[in-house]
Amino acid sequence: MKRAGGFTIIEVLIALAITGVLLAAAVAVLTGQTTSTAFQQSLHDIQSKLSAAIQNVNNGLLPNETQYTCTVSSSSSRAQLSPGTGAYGTNQGCIYLGVAAQVIVDSPNINFYTILGNQYTTDSDGNKVATSNLAGAMPTPASTGGTDATIALTDKYVPTGGAKLTATRYTDNTGKVVDKADIAGFYNDPGGSDSTDPQLLSLVYTGFRSAGVTPTNGLTECIRGDSGCTSQSMGHWYLCYQDATGQTSAYIDVTANAAGISAVIKNQTCPSAS
Repeated sequence: MKRAGGFTIIEVLIALAITGVLLAAAVAVLTGQTTSTAFQQSLHDIQSKLSAAIQNVNNGLLPNETQYTCTVSSSSSRAQLSPGTGAYGTNQGCIYLGVAAQVIVDSPNINFYTILGNQYTTDSDGNKVATSNLAGAMPTPASTGGTDATIALTDKYVPTGGAKLTATRYTDNTGKVVDKADIAGFYNDPGGSDSTDPQLLSLVYTGFRSAGVTPTNGLTECIRGDSGCTSQSMGHWYLCYQDATGQTSAYIDVTANAAGISAVIKNQTCPSAS
């Protein structure tokens, strides 16, 4: 017995159910691809920003120099800014040392702080001489008052794309992977003068505690080397990220060696602390 042309209600419902499943699967795939693309783009943006900041230090480019006057009252005082009109090359007591990058866990944001130093120091005979090392330059964040609240010349970078920093790690002097270094500094070496002496220094800082955390060791204290914060030469600085879903992980490996400083994306799980 032949059935008249057309579909039964049951056949229509089955077809609709199959179509719904296929549509849901397609949406899930497209959503996953979109999230993955946005995550990778965010990582590339962060990598590019870090690389550009390091390159600017290497080139000696001080942002917005003409908006401030920098002074050093004595060889035992740190460089300090005053708002006003300056000109390139007129701030003779100050030198541009470089930049400190502060990353923020549970956020993609990075703050870049301009670091200044003293061009001259005093030798054991009391003579004014050119600064020959980073410690002698008395590094300090560019500031109009010497505190975190008065820091100037800051670039607050807010990338898009859903990448979230989950942890920071670094390698210590023995090569051991250690947890938590939320600040790294990239500096011109006042004593670096030839190919055998690196002219770009990199440090990681530990012990940083933001406002509201006891004890407070702010950025200024860390860069200046005050109590509570320590610094060491950078081997690797690992910035560990996840996408918006928490399903995909990757990290940016900031590496310092004889060839220079580089920032490379690694699409794999962040190295674990030893």
